[in-house]
Amino acid sequence: MENGRIWISELAARDRWLSLRKEEIIWPELPIVDPHHHLWKRQNNSYQIADLISDICSGHNVEKTVYVECGAFYRDSGPDYLRSLGEVEYVQSIIDTQEDDDVAGSGRFCISGIVSKIDLRLPNLNAIVRDHFAKSINLKGIRHSAAFAEDSLPYSIPGHGPYGLYLDADYQSGARKLGELNLVLDCWHYFSQSAEFIKFLKEVPNTKIVLNHLGMPVGIGSSRYKGRLFEDWKLAIEKISRFSNVFVKLGGVAMVDMGWGFHNRA
Repeated sequence: MENGRIWISELAARDRWLSLRKEEIIWPELPIVDPHHHLWKRQNNSYQIADLISDICSGHNVEKTVYVECGAFYRDSGPDYLRSLGEVEYVQSIIDTQEDDDVAGSGRFCISGIVSKIDLRLPNLNAIVRDHFAKSINLKGIRHSAAFAEDSLPYSIPGHGPYGLYLDADYQSGARKLGELNLVLDCWHYFSQSAEFIKFLKEVPNTKIVLNHLGMPVGIGSSRYKGRLFEDWKLAIEKISRFSNVFVKLGGVAMVDMGWGFHNRA
């Protein structure tokens, strides 16, 4: 199962696969806020609220979670720029019923925040954000992915961002508007885009940024951890750490594209 696309297509068998290997939970009493998870429902491949609750009640002390957009539950009609509201509406409906459901009787409630998808380049950005707020008081931020692959590697989750998005003046302006609205901007890109990301950070000093997936070092194909790749990644992270408005999501390490091969362990 080296091919990441095959791995993704077989997520329906996740419970059986996960049961093949048990690992000790380290520091089970540590309070955790999971800042990045998804829900989706696709043919032969779904991860819904029941799956999330099962995972967060597996022994860790997960108190809250933040839902991050993944292109799921979009509206089927209406302007393209408003279709992502369907995802917000779906997740907010889950939040609204959490008090009744509880999390396995633990007294804890699950999803506490939503990071939605909006194209930051749109001229009517403020109005669109208001539309999202109208659907969810739990809106915490926006993710408009800049991930752009310049190669043909078999990424398990390929990025579809336009080339050079971080250097787009309209994108930068939109990011600054998020800061004015006290909303977080989640940023996902590949490590090869780090230089552009650093230039972008210089233009948005007053916007809180969450860097997804540790800056996404790629460890598949010819990009495996050879030569200076890992050292270059560390150097980029050190430069990024100088920006006080940037926070790094410590996760995504198990993704196939990182190259650690966790999906082959059982």
